[in-house]
Amino acid sequence: MHSKLRSRSAVLVALLLVGVLMAACGSSTRSSTTATTSNSSSSGSPTRGGSLTIALEANWAAIDPLKGTALDDGSVFSAVYDSLFSLSSTGAADPDLATSYAVSNGGLTYTIQLRHGVEFQDGTPFNAAAAVVNLERVLNPANACACLASLAPIQSVAADGGYAITVQLKVPYAPLPTVLASFPGMMASPAAIQKYGSQLGFHPVGTGPFVFQSMVMDSSVHFARWVHYWKSGKPYLDSLTFLAGSTSPSEYAAVREGTIQVDNLVATQEYEQAVKNSSVHVVVTPAWGTTFIMMASDRPPFNNRLARLAVSYATDQAALQKAFGIPGLSAPTESPLPPASWAYPGKNVPGYPGYDLAKAKALVKQLGGLTFSLSIASTADMSLYDAIQAEWKAAGMNVSIVSYDQVTLISRALSSNFQAMYFRWQGSPDPDGNLFQFLHGGASANFTRVSDPQLDSLLTQGRTTSSQAARTTIYHQIAARLAYLDVYTNYGTIDWLSIQAPTVHGVVTLPNDWLELGSAWVS
Repeated sequence: MHSKLRSRSAVLVALLLVGVLMAACGSSTRSSTTATTSNSSSSGSPTRGGSLTIALEANWAAIDPLKGTALDDGSVFSAVYDSLFSLSSTGAADPDLATSYAVSNGGLTYTIQLRHGVEFQDGTPFNAAAAVVNLERVLNPANACACLASLAPIQSVAADGGYAITVQLKVPYAPLPTVLASFPGMMASPAAIQKYGSQLGFHPVGTGPFVFQSMVMDSSVHFARWVHYWKSGKPYLDSLTFLAGSTSPSEYAAVREGTIQVDNLVATQEYEQAVKNSSVHVVVTPAWGTTFIMMASDRPPFNNRLARLAVSYATDQAALQKAFGIPGLSAPTESPLPPASWAYPGKNVPGYPGYDLAKAKALVKQLGGLTFSLSIASTADMSLYDAIQAEWKAAGMNVSIVSYDQVTLISRALSSNFQAMYFRWQGSPDPDGNLFQFLHGGASANFTRVSDPQLDSLLTQGRTTSSQAARTTIYHQIAARLAYLDVYTNYGTIDWLSIQAPTVHGVVTLPNDWLELGSAWVS
């Protein structure tokens, strides 16, 4: 139910509003000799040459850091662009184009040291001036970067010598390094920015491992090895191709036939076959995100907390998981922070309204009935929603299910044009990215329109506190407050799935489903 499976995915929402989209640690595997976590096979010594063709879940935007929103954008964009930071297996910001950072002035100033000796693929030097050009570009509201929400605490950016920049904040902002490990921190050639302007996404030039060759939007994009890549000896591949989702009737069959080498769009039946097939390699990567049902709290019927509680009490997560989940790959949770998060509040959150049909029936009776609509993706498997609808009907609710194509569903979420909606968020390495932009009363992505001063205060404390131990305590308090407010219900963890040919090695899958391919090679 919560894995990345076409027939059971709640939403193909390869989503949006990127603040911090990247990765985490954790382990969750199905018992199988062919299923592993996080990385593809890495046996043997890397060899140079060959090509890799990857079928992605969905399409990608024009390859411009301003446009990056979706999980598949990350895989494509990072082929050509490096970021200031990369993420470790624990979700920490590690050096990449930046070598280190220091925080001063009560958390209001970040001084970031940059790597020497790096050039963009057009020969333009990477230095402090180039970094400032990029950061000012994404910060400029006129450029409408999808990342603006995650950059709101930034006051200014300035060069501090030839290879250092100073980022001045309006308020302390602990997630900043991980933000700069995602789209906002991707560095494009200033010369290419000036030359191509708004068309940069069709002529991308970065410092990354591969050079852009050609693209057919909604179909395919091709890259070639950059022979002067600053990470010595990499990349190993001569060429790299991404295909948009559903390129062939069965990507799993295409892997077995050798047409593609990586299937990142895995159907339920394909997964069930692949884990029994020793001739392919199955990669399972736990995510930092969750799936959930969100309820609009500013209009009937869910402006009444009792109506929201009735939905939660009527939803038997365990039964749905047993019927539609895959054991070992997904599980119910009671918070937007899953087990892979360092801020995970535990399996049982105090006050969370778990399944209790008697309480649900009593609340529906007290409300004089409960009628509403549930918005879902048109690509979804209706059997899951039929089961949810049946659970709610058993409590006396009258629920209609309305499906929309992916673009329309996202648009309706952005405008809060729904009563209830089944949603998926791929997750953030910092818990702030799973919470603030969606649940703070003043946030632009507050889909549920929840407005709670106590929650707002906790969310602000979570991002402005520097100590991870102190922040963990705050996020546990946030989980408990969310359990009381109950604007989300039916949480479930996500596991990203990939089927790979046995000749594929060194592909790193991050827990937001981004693929890192600089170390990939084929045998």
